[in-house]
Amino acid sequence: LGVTGISVIRRMLDLGNDVIALDNNISLDTEIICSSIGVNFGDGLDIVLAEEFDIGTEVLKDINLVITSPGISSSNRLLVMAVEKGIPVWDEIELSWNLLDEVQRSNTIAVTGTNGKTTVVNLIGAALSEAGMENMVCGNVGAPLLNTFDIDQHKRKAVSDDIIRVV
Repeated sequence: LGVTGISVIRRMLDLGNDVIALDNNISLDTEIICSSIGVNFGDGLDIVLAEEFDIGTEVLKDINLVITSPGISSSNRLLVMAVEKGIPVWDEIELSWNLLDEVQRSNTIAVTGTNGKTTVVNLIGAALSEAGMENMVCGNVGAPLLNTFDIDQHKRKAVSDDIIRVV
């Protein structure tokens, strides 16, 4: 329920989905989390705070997509169980990519790999800025990609399609 998790929850709720958010930090204040998202319990959001091995498979009942936060190991017991049950497991970048329209996708540069992504992303952003092209470095650097675009074409946010996103 960090920055990425909060962004995912907001977007999924905005799209009309019910969300079950899991975190193994049992000392989190769920009221503060709900307040930061702008919802109340029962408004499509359920928050489960428990150690990883205290959460049973019942939490995956009726789940059709799992979005994982950065740093969560693919060997996490719940992620493994979700895959075994045939539930897709995505990260925030994959969710965002699936929500971007064609114009937004064409204005996105995504960098993958094991090492050096932050450096490369920052270099690309600097090169684009030097060339006079408006850009936003996001993803693991800066804001989550999910926060850089709006889905509703009639209600554009301040971040528009002509900005090049470097993820």
